[in-house]
Amino acid sequence: MSNIKDTTSIISDPAALTAEVNRLHSEVGGIEPDQLLTLDDSDMLYVAPADEWWRPASEVTIPDLDNVAGMPAVFADLLDLNGNRIRLADRPDGWFSTLQGADGKRAWHWYDPNVVNRLGDEGIIIGRGHWVAAETEQRDGELWVKFISPRANVDRELALLQQYLPVATAAAPKWADVDGVYVEDVSLKARMLEVRYVSRDFAPANNPIGAALTISSYVHMTMDGVLVSVEGPQMDVYVTESHNAGNVTANDVRALAEAMKSLADEFDRIS
Repeated sequence: MSNIKDTTSIISDPAALTAEVNRLHSEVGGIEPDQLLTLDDSDMLYVAPADEWWRPASEVTIPDLDNVAGMPAVFADLLDLNGNRIRLADRPDGWFSTLQGADGKRAWHWYDPNVVNRLGDEGIIIGRGHWVAAETEQRDGELWVKFISPRANVDRELALLQQYLPVATAAAPKWADVDGVYVEDVSLKARMLEVRYVSRDFAPANNPIGAALTISSYVHMTMDGVLVSVEGPQMDVYVTESHNAGNVTANDVRALAEAMKSLADEFDRIS
């Protein structure tokens, strides 16, 4: 799929755009609260799915532009009843959140692709989907950010895992296996591998007291496997806050206690 298009720029007739926005505003007001109005490919403001979307950095809010990879983002078009874009900077503080809070369960869908909702009596919001920042690029002196779809991000992560898993596996400590491989953008030009290693789960199987007892470590290394830094090891102990006490026996408690002791002994051995 191609790069997503800028939405309202594809409509060259301002009068047609104004009429369409007003039609959608009226139509949303006439449906049941638990229903959604979703545009299809016959609608003027419909945007087809895409795997990537480049946006100027000046249009997005990202705290660290040197390390954008993996940051989630949502996009939407906010249009007033004249078809003009609504800039949040031109609205009072809290204007957007107040409208969203008043829209109840529908607000959960404000960013769903091609879903239309009302902005009170002022206009409409059209969701343009959930995205993940992937990289940056300089274009004519301006920084642009590439966003990819969640599906494309999964494909990207799998490709990275396959590419760098041998490097991560070769550096694994004897007590752990690779749990995740991530590529971190240290700067616009430098990248680094972050690898999470996790031990076996010491929690007893089929125990009614749900628990996860592991040891983990994070390792930063260069792309060719040279060690840079190590965080950990650390013990990760999770026990469910609630369970059916009638199903828990004294032996179940002893088994969990023994598992915690084994975890502690292994931690002492490797740390």
